[in-house]
Amino acid sequence: MSAESPGSDDALATRYPSTARIWNYQLGGTDNFDVDRQASEAANAVVRGLGVPTGAETATEARAGRSTVP
Repeated sequence: MSAESPGSDDALATRYPSTARIWNYQLGGTDNFDVDRQASEAANAVVRGLGVPTGAETATEARAGRSTVP
């Protein structure tokens, strides 16, 4: 962790990913920042290698009330 002050709320929002904004991105929303999209794509790359559903698949299924687990 850094000892420096994060500054304004806007600077903090664009510096660190947020799970809510990542979820928004996974659902195709527009209320997210580049840092959220990068974190989301990095996580998707990891799970693709494991052969499990990506965040977008999981978010879409959860929103629809379905399970991605067979």
